[in-house]
Amino acid sequence: MDKQTPLSIWNQLNSRQQKYLELIYQADQSAERFEKMSWNNGRRSRPASVWRWLYYGDIDDRPSPLKSRLLRAELVDNGTGSTLNALERRTLIECDGTVPELYIKVTRLGRKAVRTGTNESVFKAPRTPKGMLSYKAWQAMVLVFKAGKEGVQHDGYSKYTEGIHMYTWRHLEQLAPPLIQGYSCSRFTAFGFIYYSRHYEQYRETYPDIDTPESRLTIDDIINKLRAFRMQTLVQLVQMKRGVKGIQEAADEIGTPVSFAALSQFEDGQTIKLEQLEKIIDWLVQ
Repeated sequence: MDKQTPLSIWNQLNSRQQKYLELIYQADQSAERFEKMSWNNGRRSRPASVWRWLYYGDIDDRPSPLKSRLLRAELVDNGTGSTLNALERRTLIECDGTVPELYIKVTRLGRKAVRTGTNESVFKAPRTPKGMLSYKAWQAMVLVFKAGKEGVQHDGYSKYTEGIHMYTWRHLEQLAPPLIQGYSCSRFTAFGFIYYSRHYEQYRETYPDIDTPESRLTIDDIINKLRAFRMQTLVQLVQMKRGVKGIQEAADEIGTPVSFAALSQFEDGQTIKLEQLEKIIDWLVQ
């Protein structure tokens, strides 16, 4: 009898079993990225024999990240246990417990079956140019822009959404000024909206395989959008970016036609010329 290959095993699965295995594999890869990023951020690394076990169930009445994936694919039903048992019999996964609460680990054979069955290729993100957001960070920005007022909804506690890890979302939240805000739902801050509107063309050229929608807005459009957000005002954003710098130093950095007097008036809430406002916004998004 011929030895079965990962591909032949994959082809023997029905479409439902394939989708289950693929989603479990994706959750496994998310956990692996989380461990690598945690280690890079100084946290003690855990062995794969620990972090590869993925919890399937509910935490405080909210679905775990793995269960969330299956729910979104509309695969959680009375047949869930049978499907998992079928995958376990083929040694593609291991299970500890039973539905509705258990831990699941995809095996080495299971990972190989998904990779060969789906023709997965290893993606290497392009190098981040100096002064720009990373590939994944810009992907997150595009998702937020496309989501509009509804924002990007996050399921579970891992905040892993559309292939973008929680650390990327946190990075955008912790920039000074922050570009997005929200825990379970990410939306643009006023500055994030400005940043996207002023830089999307540059990112289109840098990351051409990301579907970046255009945002052609005038300065008046941006100002009106800022008022609608009811978040940070431009004055607050300028003061946040200026930090400990004096007004004169910041005005010199911004450049003509913004003078010490113009920037002082602006921070006092007084009206300044449109060309000065444009220059300040350009400085904000540098």
